[in-house]
Amino acid sequence: MNEKEISIIIWNKYKNRLFKIFFIETNIIKIMAAWDQSLREMFRQHDKDMSGFIGKEDILVMLLNADKVKENDPIFKTNLRFLINIIKEADKDGDQKISFEEFKEYINKASEQST
Repeated sequence: MNEKEISIIIWNKYKNRLFKIFFIETNIIKIMAAWDQSLREMFRQHDKDMSGFIGKEDILVMLLNADKVKENDPIFKTNLRFLINIIKEADKDGDQKISFEEFKEYINKASEQST
C-alpha cells in the first residue's frame, strides 16, 4: 500500500469526525462573535457620554436624565447599581473608569461564576 492509498483510507475513516469538529469550531466562533457584539452593545448603552469608557460621568448623566418616576423604577435602580459596582470591581488600572476590555473581562467572569 502506498502513501496515497493510506491517506485515502485515513481520510475516509476520519472525515466525518473532522467535519463535525470543523462544524463545532465554526459555530463556537459564531457564538463568540455574537457574544462579543452583545457585550459591545451593552457597553455602548452604558457609555452615556460616548467617551469609550464607563465612568462616574455616565452615572451622573443617568441621574441628571432621570425624572422622579424613573428614580423609583426598579430597572433604573438595578442599572445604576450595576454601573457603580462594575466601576468598583472591573477597574483594573484604578482610573475610576472602565474600558471595553475591562467591562468584557468583568462580564465574562460574572457569567462564569453564575454557571
